[in-house]
Amino acid sequence: MLNIIVFGKTASEWKKENPEKQGNQRDYASYLENALIANIEMLNSTLIQQGINQDKRLFILKQQAEQMKKTLENSPTIKRLDKK
Repeated sequence: MLNIIVFGKTASEWKKENPEKQGNQRDYASYLENALIANIEMLNSTLIQQGINQDKRLFILKQQAEQMKKTLENSPTIKRLDKK
């Protein structure tokens, strides 16, 4: 679910599209994408602890990922890291 939110595809879909690559799609992600994944993983864990069902979590996580992406895209640190 989290990979779909951030990357637009599941890990298995990415593997099928990239059989020559070692590791997983997170290994090839930008700093921005990895920051988004880390943040929504933590939020997802909190939502699970609160007993929120998967459909509602998906809705919340998508909204939060969009907001986080806008914020992180303007982060000087993320910009500097992605240039490396």
